[in-house]
Amino acid sequence: MGENSGPGTVAERLTRLFDTITNPHTAKRYTDREVAAAVGCSHTLIFDLRKGNTPPEKTQAGILMRLARHFGMDDNHLMPAGSGSVDPEVWSFAMRVKAISPAGLAMLTGVLDHIAELEARAATRPDATDDASI
Repeated sequence: MGENSGPGTVAERLTRLFDTITNPHTAKRYTDREVAAAVGCSHTLIFDLRKGNTPPEKTQAGILMRLARHFGMDDNHLMPAGSGSVDPEVWSFAMRVKAISPAGLAMLTGVLDHIAELEARAATRPDATDDASI
């Protein structure tokens, strides 16, 4: 399957994977605990994602990607609709920014602008390296 354009919600897509892909060691349906151990999260998170109790937007992108990979799917298969193909660190950062107050967001924007300016200056120096220190 392609990116996150598959039919259904994240919960429906994840449930479909559980229903159609069996554990090669047991020839049975995977349990939430088996999958959780394989991807590094709690079995309750897996259960809540399958049931739609936990919004995928509030879940670390890395977990959704590891879940997709566990079932042999494209990394973005379980990403929420509209997120496109995205770097998991960028997506996780964007989800955290949504919880910041307008004043906090203004400060963060200033910090990011300052870092970008410092890195741009460092990159234009004749002795600049890829590891520009700030």
